[in-house]
Order: sequence, then C-alpha cells, then structure tokens
Amino acid sequence: MTPTPPLPWYRHRWPWFLMLAPGTALVVGFYSLWLSIETADALVAEDYYKAGSAINQDLHRDQIARQLGLSGQLSQYGEKVSVTLQARAAFAAPPAVQLRLIHATRAGLDRVLVLEHQPAGNYQGTFSPLAPGRWNVLLLDPEGSWRLAGSWQGPSQKALRLGALGQ
Repeated sequence: MTPTPPLPWYRHRWPWFLMLAPGTALVVGFYSLWLSIETADALVAEDYYKAGSAINQDLHRDQIARQLGLSGQLSQYGEKVSVTLQARAAFAAPPAVQLRLIHATRAGLDRVLVLEHQPAGNYQGTFSPLAPGRWNVLLLDPEGSWRLAGSWQGPSQKALRLGALGQ
C-alpha cells in the first residue's frame, strides 16, 4: 500500500474560505475609491459663507410674499406642470415665473423651468420625468422680489400647495 500524496493548498476549501473576507474587502475598497473619485461632493458648497450671508435676502422675499398673501397650487400631469397663483392684496401677475425643482440629496438632478402665463390665469410648462424622491420646490418671480416654497414627493404626488416660508 502506497500512501497518496497530499493535495496542494489550492485544492483545499479552507484557504479559499479564509481569503474570502480580505478579498471582498479589497473589491469593496476599490469600488469606494472609484465612487469617491467619480462623484462630485454636491452637499458641500465651496462658497458656503456667501450662501449663508444671502439668507437675509431670501427671508425678505418670503416677507413680501406673506404681505401680498401669495399662495400657489402646483399640479403635475404627465410631462406638463401647471401653477395657479392666488393673492389677497393687489398683485400684478408677471408674464412668466421660474420654478426650481431641487432634489433633496442629489444636486445633479436639480432643474429650473420657466413657466409662461396662460390666458386662463395660470402658468404652464413642460419637463422630463423626475427621479423618485423628495424635491424642494421654489417658485420665483423674474425680478426675484418674492418666492413661494414647498416640499414635493415626486413623481407620485400630483399636486402641491406652495406658500411663503414661515406660513
């Protein structure tokens, strides 16, 4: 009877099993490195001081919207969006308004739309379908004197009430 020669190391299960965790860590590490290089740091503003000092100007726009008693109703149907404005005080409707759709976590998905005034008294425009998630919505006049805001769960939510911040 001749003894069988021992199997080489790579023919056993245990060395492969023990190498599985470090190998997985290497793959995930390289993926994380690639992701950090390819993805922009959208949540960090390079001019954070300037953005922070502009808050008072933004608050002034909300105060004007409150004084006018402005509110709005945003409706989305298909690729069309419609905004109807209501005001308690005398209000001259601008020929167009700017609608900013700001994704809550991914700045690369943000959109700016110009909505044109229609004869029916509302503002309408078109846009391509939105990614799912929470969107911050800002409605501004062309001069930037007032703004209305709201939070939209797009694209499932079809209507949204817009108001001045702090209302």
